[in-house]
Amino acid sequence: MRKIGFLGLAVCLVAAWASLYAGRFTLAEAVTPTAFLEKAFAATGAHVEGYSLHHWSVWNHQFMSADQLKQEAAKLNRTLQFKDTREWVYDQGDQRVYQLRGWWPGGISGMLVLTSLNTGAQTDTTLVLRVERPGPSTDGLASAYDRLKATVQAAGLTPRIDTCLYGSLDDRMSETERQNRLAGALAAVRAREVEALRTSLVSSVSAYSPLMKEYIFTGNKKMNLQIAVHDDAYGNKTRVVVGTPIVTVEY
Repeated sequence: MRKIGFLGLAVCLVAAWASLYAGRFTLAEAVTPTAFLEKAFAATGAHVEGYSLHHWSVWNHQFMSADQLKQEAAKLNRTLQFKDTREWVYDQGDQRVYQLRGWWPGGISGMLVLTSLNTGAQTDTTLVLRVERPGPSTDGLASAYDRLKATVQAAGLTPRIDTCLYGSLDDRMSETERQNRLAGALAAVRAREVEALRTSLVSSVSAYSPLMKEYIFTGNKKMNLQIAVHDDAYGNKTRVVVGTPIVTVEY
């Protein structure tokens, strides 16, 4: 009876562990890119100063007229819903560009650019979407990401949205202190370093976290997080930029 009791206890423990593991796995798969990004950024201790989202993809392999680009941009803006829009058109020989700039509530600015090129050997039309909001909060970040994703999907393309948060720490920090901030951010999202650049002024780390199902490759390694911490002698601060899967703002 004692053996059976121990066996039953062991089975229960295994079942409980499996349930917990499954729960953690499900939770990990459910983490959104913006929540993932905010968690990593918060762990650096930096103050938010703004965010940026960026998408680039090949739209098709056609050389489209400026009017066609304008018509397609109008269709995309039905999902984007930029307000107070301004347009810019360039049509010169083998390059045609249509750019639409606009706003969302809360001081969020956006840009849609369709560029058509004819190199002689190849024709391509590319789509660029970019959204930015300066300010000390992440208000509107999640909804901006969702709207860009929906727009790209409505265009029949696969979303690959680079999302960045940037800000600063009030003091200049030593290289060791910067490394500690980076380590804390990686630990917060269970990320492991895959490559890094470290100098006396800049520390930049590319990493991979299983909390995010989206990733890209650097060489033959997966990555979905990039963190840069650098010294700002002019502002007497330490600048911090966190991006998923990569950073697309200057640092």
